Amino acid sequence: MDSGRILIAISDSIERMMLEARLRSAGFVTSSAARVESALNLLAAESCALLITTLQAPGIDGLTLLREARSRDPELEVILLATAPTVEALIAALDYGAHACLRLPMSPGMLEARSSAALERRRLRLMRTTILHQLSAQ
Repeated sequence: MDSGRILIAISDSIERMMLEARLRSAGFVTSSAARVESALNLLAAESCALLITTLQAPGIDGLTLLREARSRDPELEVILLATAPTVEALIAALDYGAHACLRLPMSPGMLEARSSAALERRRLRLMRTTILHQLSAQ
C-alpha cells in the first residue's frame, strides 16, 4: 500500500473509528481528528497525503477544511463524504480541488479504491514536478 498518511477528520467518533479501522485493515496508515482545528494542527505536524472528511457535520465544515488545508498544501488530496450533497456543494468541492465526493452510504470497497486512486494521483503529480525540476536544472 502507498506510504502516504491519511487523515480522517470526522466529528462522529464511531464513524471516525470505523473508517479508520477499515482503512488500516486495508493497509493504509491513518491519523484522525474530530474538529477542524485539530485536523489543521495534525496536517501541520504530520506529513499527510490524503484528507478524508465530511462535507458538513457538527464540528466539521468540510469545505472550510478543504480550502484551508489545500491553501497550506496544494498537493494534498481530499475526499469528502456526504449523505445528501447539493449540486452547489459538489461544484464548490471540485472548485476547491477535492479529489472526490462520495455519497454515504458507500458500496463496499469504494473508500479503499478512491483512497488508493487519490494517493496514486498525488504520487504521480509529485513525480512529475520532480522530473520537471530536474529537466529545468539541466
